[in-house]
Amino acid sequence: MFQLLTTLSHQKRKVLRMAVILATLLMLLASGCAPQHPVVPLDPRGQFLSEKTDAQAIVRTAKTVSLSRYRALAVITPPDCRITADEVGQLKAIGYFDEVVGLLELPKFATERHLLESPVRFEKWADYQALARAYKPFLLVRFRCIRKGDIWYRLTVTDPEKPEDLFVSEVRVRTEAGYFMQGLLTLGGGLTVDDDCVGADKDVRHPLYNSLIEWINTNR
Repeated sequence: MFQLLTTLSHQKRKVLRMAVILATLLMLLASGCAPQHPVVPLDPRGQFLSEKTDAQAIVRTAKTVSLSRYRALAVITPPDCRITADEVGQLKAIGYFDEVVGLLELPKFATERHLLESPVRFEKWADYQALARAYKPFLLVRFRCIRKGDIWYRLTVTDPEKPEDLFVSEVRVRTEAGYFMQGLLTLGGGLTVDDDCVGADKDVRHPLYNSLIEWINTNR
């Protein structure tokens, strides 16, 4: 790099330095700490703020069910990407389920209530089915980053006792071309798997929660 700089004119050296600095800053931004995603309350419409019209969630599955039988408990997984978010608190903010428990806290939940004969890690459907039989029917709410050309963030609501997916919605986080440009501008620093579905809440998480709210309201 030093030999290259000495052979260039002053102006070209200045431009090259600025390009290197810019690329370094972009890489640091892409690999820095995950953004915080605070719990927000419902707005007067009974939804979460979502401004971009092209960020509306696409509902893939929406079965007609009697949700009242599942109202006692919802178990929610952590985000499937590098997001620092309180999904338990955000699902509670919907105000429908009596209890919301994070998947990581579910073993403690079952142990403290003496629901199962021995501690389980909830790594297979049989564990969820045993809990539903010992406690009450409940729903498993999961987030997952989907890479199928474009990058999608998916919300799935499952009856784990069957198991059966009752509701599935997705929001497109970025197009395939946008994903390519992100990697190009950050010299590959923006192409980490953990960051694929990171985005502003109003563009990613809130549209998914809004679609869930609509499904709940339809099936109360």
